[in-house]
Formats: sequence, C-alpha cells, structure tokens
Amino acid sequence: RGADSLLDDFGDFLETMLGVDELGKEDSYDAEDLAGDKDALRLEISDAEFVIQQLEERSKRLKQDAAQAEATGDEWDRKAGRSKEAEEKAEFMKKAKALQKSAARLRQRSNEVATMKTKQTTRLQRLRDMLAG
Repeated sequence: RGADSLLDDFGDFLETMLGVDELGKEDSYDAEDLAGDKDALRLEISDAEFVIQQLEERSKRLKQDAAQAEATGDEWDRKAGRSKEAEEKAEFMKKAKALQKSAARLRQRSNEVATMKTKQTTRLQRLRDMLAG
C-alpha cells in the first residue's frame, strides 16, 4: 500500500498544482522564454510527458475507486433491502448513500483530472511544435 499511497499523494499534489489558475492556463511564456533554448524545450517536453502520464494514471485510479465505492454502496443497499429491523435498515441505507456520494465525487475528480490532462497535452504539442521549429 505504501507505493500506492505515495502515488495518490503525488496525484493530489498534481491536482492541486494544476488546479491553480496560473498553472492551469495556457502557458504563453513558453514561446518567449524557451523558443531559442532547445535543451530547455526538451526538458519541458520531458516534464510535460511525465505529468500527462501521472494525470492519466490518476484519472484511471479515481475511476476504479469510484466503481469500488459504488459496488460497496450497492452491497449495503442490498443488505438494507434484506434487513427486517428498521434501525439496522436505516444504518445500511445511510452507508449506501454515503458510498454513492463518494463515488460521484470520485467521478467528478476523475473528470477534472482528465480536463487537466487535455490542457497539458495541448501544451505538450505546442512545446513539440516549438522544438521542431
């Protein structure tokens, strides 16, 4: 679980950093600052490729977590349907509802990460075009 936790932490970091207005916008400074420096462009391209890969993995992980939360919520919902006690049934329904809300939040985050990936992919293409001349 340690490696997954580290990747999750890094994914959270990327979401936070790329969610900041200045970092999520088109990078207009690239053309001015990097146009003549091929080594700097290659480094930026390498960094952008890494970020895109991490965002893709993060989005996939969030979708998997959402599916798991939904499946667990469905299990609690079925338990609630089989329960005869009102108090127990209410508790099961509460757990099912919380898991469904969690699944929806995870799907939303996955969509946001996918949007970040799209922006970074556009940026990567601009960098590659600049390197090509």
